[in-house]
Amino acid sequence: MSWIVTGVLLASGALAQDTIPQELPIEVERFRPMIDPYGYAVTESATTLGNLQIGVGFWGNYSENSAVLYAAGERIYGPPPRSPDSLIDQRSMVDLQLGMGLGDIFALAIDAPFVVWQQGFEPTADISPDPTSDLLPSSPGDLRISPKFVLVDINRGYPVGLALLATGTVPLGSTRSFIGEGDPTIAPMLAFEVADGAVRDRSYLARGALNVGARIKSPDTFLDTTFGTEFLYRGALSAKPADVLELGVDIVGSAAGNRVAQAPVELLPWLKLMGYEVATFTAGAGFGLNPGLGSPDLRVFGGLSIAPSFDPLALDRDNDGIPNRYDQCINIPEDLDQFEDRDGCPDEDNDADHVLDIDDGCPNSAEDFDDFQDADGCPDNDNDNDGVVDAQDACPMVPEDNDGFQDLDGCPDEDNDGDRILDAQDACPNAAETVNGFDDADGCPDEKPFIDTDGDGLSDEVDQCPTEAEDFDTWQDDDGCPDLDNDLDGVPDTSDQCPFDPETVNSYLDEDGCPDTAPSRVIVQQEKIVITEKVFFQYGKAVIQKVSFGLLDEVAQVINDNPRLTLIQIEGHTDSDGSEAFNLKLSQSRAAAVMRYLIAAGVDARRLEAKGFGESLPIDTNNTREGKARNRRVEFTILEQE
Repeated sequence: MSWIVTGVLLASGALAQDTIPQELPIEVERFRPMIDPYGYAVTESATTLGNLQIGVGFWGNYSENSAVLYAAGERIYGPPPRSPDSLIDQRSMVDLQLGMGLGDIFALAIDAPFVVWQQGFEPTADISPDPTSDLLPSSPGDLRISPKFVLVDINRGYPVGLALLATGTVPLGSTRSFIGEGDPTIAPMLAFEVADGAVRDRSYLARGALNVGARIKSPDTFLDTTFGTEFLYRGALSAKPADVLELGVDIVGSAAGNRVAQAPVELLPWLKLMGYEVATFTAGAGFGLNPGLGSPDLRVFGGLSIAPSFDPLALDRDNDGIPNRYDQCINIPEDLDQFEDRDGCPDEDNDADHVLDIDDGCPNSAEDFDDFQDADGCPDNDNDNDGVVDAQDACPMVPEDNDGFQDLDGCPDEDNDGDRILDAQDACPNAAETVNGFDDADGCPDEKPFIDTDGDGLSDEVDQCPTEAEDFDTWQDDDGCPDLDNDLDGVPDTSDQCPFDPETVNSYLDEDGCPDTAPSRVIVQQEKIVITEKVFFQYGKAVIQKVSFGLLDEVAQVINDNPRLTLIQIEGHTDSDGSEAFNLKLSQSRAAAVMRYLIAAGVDARRLEAKGFGESLPIDTNNTREGKARNRRVEFTILEQE
């Protein structure tokens, strides 16, 4: 709804006595439909009509309350008996359009608007309704002449289009009833557009446009508000969900001053049906977004545009017999080689085998590129001409020998039976040679004569010892070799009491050939660790002989296995030979030598101590050789235990 509030726009008392209806050389109509079929509703596209393309359009629109008058906070109504509630209560208009394109980048269009019917009232200068002040019911509007020049053609692959328009008007409309301006106007404008495809051939799926410019006109004053040169803007967005349907919305506005009445804004949703290439039907409904002059409460509109082309090149630009509307390559002629000839595009390589048709011996059959005659462009189904097609041929470059053996795989079989004798020399090519040292070169299976050199009943062929007879003692009797020591324990089977179980070499009955466990030489008692053998030293020295190393290793193991024995005394004893002092010193040294050995064998030194007693504690008489031998000893006494 457009409001004109006199308390704001009319000076107090101005022309208070003038009751004569005034001229209104102000065109309030803001719906100026696009002139060519490529535009939106009122927003211009950056595309023009094509070369020698004629565009004819017919539009109609109906609006309500595009100008409403208020005074002192009250709405002003027209004269009875109808008493319209708006200056322009209702209006119906048509636009007749004609345009033509030149060279794809320039077009000239003419729009002749006509007010078919309207009702409302013309106010007098003192805002007093007068019975004689009804609006003119109908009148032609100002003629619009609009040249458009394309600066950036979006139809040539650019993502954005740019065009320059300079719409001028010829004052043919009445200067009363908000129909005509009374003077010529000029409106230079730039049209920007983005789309994801060409606009002229409608290959886009979505697009948008923005028009900005100004309408230059002489100023006119209505109710103390001046309407002169104004800034113009239009914008649109659309989407094309189907080839024949486009949905969009336009917004159109202007600004001639800082008052609301001078800056109308209108929103116009619409749909467009596109039949064939030249016909477009547009319909929509919208409303004003603010109470600016010319911004209606409701607008319903529709239009039909028809734009046939009379350019011979537009029908078949590349003269290949394919009309442009079907030609996907309108500037490049079809090669007409009976391969996809209806798309209008030349096919330099019909079979897409990268061998150009001019060099391709089989332009409609792709080369198989198997490194065999690949330059001729023809597929080679049987490279080796062996009757087995390459798709099933395991050896496509080598012919099958067709000898009745695996002839379907396409590979020659030089040794059918796999006996490593080539079929050419094989007397039995399909039966493998028995390699047994007997006629092995003839390629035929055969049996070798039975030969048993050692007479053990095993053929020399399997006998690992063909000159030595098997002993047949139930031990590996099938290898043909005699086994003199079955268990490999070094005791010949003839004297081995356990020929199948190896002797345990532990210095205990090692000659019987049987496994056994030697009695323990180290025994832990309540107060002592008793050893059943002597520790031998070099005569008169504290050097342990090797024969006793094993015994002392067992002592070390027993001590480590019994952690409860926390302190053990190693005691050295001698016989009575020599001086008492020498024997005491010797016994101490020998006890210390044993302790060092045990520590080296892994016994904690804190658990050991060494003490020599010399000849002071004999356990037998020193008057005999046997008694002295017993007195020369090492003992282990448990001093502390847990």
